[in-house]
Amino acid sequence: MVDYERIYHITADGGVRVYAKTKEEALCKLILATFLEMTDVERTKDYEVMDFEVKEELPFCVADLLNELLALFETKSLVPKACLKVKVERDYLYVKLKMGKFSQENERRLLIKAITYHQLKFEREGENFIAQVIFDL
Repeated sequence: MVDYERIYHITADGGVRVYAKTKEEALCKLILATFLEMTDVERTKDYEVMDFEVKEELPFCVADLLNELLALFETKSLVPKACLKVKVERDYLYVKLKMGKFSQENERRLLIKAITYHQLKFEREGENFIAQVIFDL
């Protein structure tokens, strides 16, 4: 299970915030927290392992990656279940994810339309990394 904070003080939007020791851990937690808001990812059936690359500057590449994953959820019912490999650079992300297949038996929670750039964070804060995204609901 991933520890994260919910952000719901923004009208018609919501979000999540995670803290981690490394930027790679922060990205993984952020991905899983986002999809935990949508469904119980652990109850989805294992499907396949997929690689994702995004070439864009931080923090915008984080939102772009999450939007790509949201599109996969909507078109193919795929949900990230675990991070197998993560690489985070200033202008590049690589993630190898174990994906699950969402089905009608799975609980549907939030309907997230998109990840916005509003209040987007992916930065070091003291000894930790903080990562935050706001959803368009």
